[in-house]
Amino acid sequence: MRSFCLLAILSLSLYGQNASVSGRVTDPSQATIPNARVELTNRATGIKTATTTNAEGLFVLPPLAPGVYEVVASAAGFAATRLDSVTLEVGQARTLALRLTPGEVKESITVTDTAPLLTVSRPDRGTLVENKFVASIPLNQRNPLFLLTLAPGVTTGRLAGNNTASQSTTNNFRINGGRGGTNEILIDGAANTGTYNNQVSAIPQVDSIQEFKVNTSPYAPEFGRTGGGLISFAIKAGTNSVHGTAHEFLRNSVLDANGFNANRAGQSKPSFKRNQYGFTLGGPVWVPKIYNGRNRTFFFVGYEGFRERSLNAYTGTVPTDLEKRGDFSRSLDTNGTLLRIFDPRTTRLDPDRPAGTTRYLRDVFPGNTIPTAQLGAIAANLVKYYPAANQRGRGQSNFDNFFVAAANSLDADRIDLRIDHQVTAHHQVFFRYNWFENINAQPLVYGNFASPVETPNRIPGINWIGNHTWSIRPTTILEQHFSYAHSETNRTPLSLGFDQSTLGLSKSAIDGQRVKYFPTVGIGRLTQIGVTGTGYNAVKSRTWQYTASLTKLRGRHTFKTGFDWRRFPVRIDQSSPLGISAGGGFTAGPNPQAAAASTGHGLADLFLNAASVSYGFRPLEEHVHPYYAAFLQDEIKLTSRLTVTLGIRYNLELPRTEAQNEYVFLDLDSPSPLKAPGFSNLRGGVGFVGVDGRGRRTQLGDTNNWD
Repeated sequence: MRSFCLLAILSLSLYGQNASVSGRVTDPSQATIPNARVELTNRATGIKTATTTNAEGLFVLPPLAPGVYEVVASAAGFAATRLDSVTLEVGQARTLALRLTPGEVKESITVTDTAPLLTVSRPDRGTLVENKFVASIPLNQRNPLFLLTLAPGVTTGRLAGNNTASQSTTNNFRINGGRGGTNEILIDGAANTGTYNNQVSAIPQVDSIQEFKVNTSPYAPEFGRTGGGLISFAIKAGTNSVHGTAHEFLRNSVLDANGFNANRAGQSKPSFKRNQYGFTLGGPVWVPKIYNGRNRTFFFVGYEGFRERSLNAYTGTVPTDLEKRGDFSRSLDTNGTLLRIFDPRTTRLDPDRPAGTTRYLRDVFPGNTIPTAQLGAIAANLVKYYPAANQRGRGQSNFDNFFVAAANSLDADRIDLRIDHQVTAHHQVFFRYNWFENINAQPLVYGNFASPVETPNRIPGINWIGNHTWSIRPTTILEQHFSYAHSETNRTPLSLGFDQSTLGLSKSAIDGQRVKYFPTVGIGRLTQIGVTGTGYNAVKSRTWQYTASLTKLRGRHTFKTGFDWRRFPVRIDQSSPLGISAGGGFTAGPNPQAAAASTGHGLADLFLNAASVSYGFRPLEEHVHPYYAAFLQDEIKLTSRLTVTLGIRYNLELPRTEAQNEYVFLDLDSPSPLKAPGFSNLRGGVGFVGVDGRGRRTQLGDTNNWD
């Protein structure tokens, strides 16, 4: 027992992605049979897994991949019992009751397996979705995350599962009332979530998934680090036979019917094209005259491509040729009223103001045109990025005088790869790799990088795992894996590195920006130029994980213990664009304090260099934090019909640290920098981590997290 305790301390826990099989071998009188041999054979690969029963007639087998198995139990003086077509599912705990009858060793009895209707040997509960259902159900974009709502208790948050524009919503599911974004998602037992929005790292294609399971509650002690549910995906493995699939899913507006209301209004169908195509292939690894991996080494590979183009109408307001020269003599509102442009230099006190009040007046520019000598260079440089108006505006105005029908694009590719190998009868390993990349781009509606659309987003994701199962002895099994999950968000402006001084901006307005690109320019009565939304955003979220579990069968007890270590590095590099804003109030009038309607124009303000310039500053952030967990579990078979599971789990997730110690906090003990008469002992100020003997973390870790 002492050696077992030592192994329990050193071993590391692994989430139960594979099926676990245990049971008892008895004779017709229900007496247990010790030293009986139990052998499972995977019918697809031919790989055999064997063990022997202990003194109580109990046995436990190493974790097994989902599939169909044949079970043979044998012992000296008994006829062998063969159990046909035993189906094991992802994360399933299967208990087998095998009965041997006295007879010749050469005799055998074949029994057809009947899957249990209820799981009675484990406390966790969930819903399994099998491959046939996964492959056959109609699924928009064929994203397997969209299948999670098939499980009872799962509801979706906003854009849950969708990663076409961002990874941030991929884990936005609510399971049994849990908060969105708090679920644990696994692929073949490997953690597939990071800490940046707890987003999913890799998303395999549907045809690569064997099956998946959604665990709701409660969990066995080996499960943890989730505030909602536990979602386990199992990737297909190769078999002794070569199997493959090929697919092409097509959506095209040519094949669509127009809507009733659209037909009635005389509107045509919007253009839409989507192609989703790919293949899978699996079988034994075979190199002619060099290696034949039948019954030993297997491969599975899948690829899927996704191409989508959707034609969207864009309507905006751009300056006319006259307005680009400071001439607003034909600038009207929708009612045909001239937009009067007032000269701020003519501002004066109103001689007719009521006594004791202050009121101002100003005059309209002659001809409603700003003199050429007063036109600023910045506005003249910026209006070059506007396209020419190409349609009449609304009413008699120039509003909505630009229209273009341009295509949004979404390109995606993904690769799934798995290699399984039986090293010896006691050692089995597999390696699995998933990669995908989405590129989402909106059209350049102005024909240049200053178009008012979101920055293109490149979203790659990776998940890989190396897994090892070791049958140390018939009653002792060690399983361990090392895995890595990686997700990114890359919004890179097409104007990255743009020289802002070419616009005429002063050095003081430009300096201080960490990342420089074309500014966002908001001009009253015009559609802006420059990117919308975040602008520059480069985030890398990673998860390193090493886990393993040790299972020990002793008497009626099946002990399982382990440890889970993870490391979560995150790199956040974000920068808002330089913002230039001219609202039109500077050229409104005649009373600038209470301007009349249809006066002033943002472009006129900009021509007179009356605009605000601003930008936000966020330093590069590189933070990391660790997670540790350990558990101990005991399944006690009190009778052939009653199993009791006892267990405990300890979790420790420490707060993060930043590479440059740039975190700050409110230090209530330091002297206050504020000086107020009569309050010479004010306390409180900004504190910095990692200096003056302070720790590098801004929070205290929760050291009392027991499950």
